[in-house]
Amino acid sequence: MSMAIAHFAMGSACTILVVAVLLPSVPYPRVLGLLGGGWAMIPDFHWISPVFAAELKLFHGSALANVFWFHNALDVADTTDSKAVAAGALALLAVATAVAEHRSYRALEPIRAYARGDDE
Repeated sequence: MSMAIAHFAMGSACTILVVAVLLPSVPYPRVLGLLGGGWAMIPDFHWISPVFAAELKLFHGSALANVFWFHNALDVADTTDSKAVAAGALALLAVATAVAEHRSYRALEPIRAYARGDDE
């Protein structure tokens, strides 16, 4: 099982890239990135759940957990709670953020106006 920070960083990075490419005009894209990181951690809820912990743990190990930004695949790939994998996921988050920011700042004014919905 991978560290929680690795799941958060992977989910946040994937969300940031999807938003940057598919939804460039969405308001509050950085908040969506944070929410995507939280989405990636939902299968780990069994660690803190006061009820249904056994059922949630079964869900955590299922292939359906991959809907939450490849949660199960990351756990299978990193069985040792590797700090290197967590650092790699954080590096991916930093690169995804830089790519999204660069794309946002480099947009031409007509594209920004279109994204805002300005009529010209």
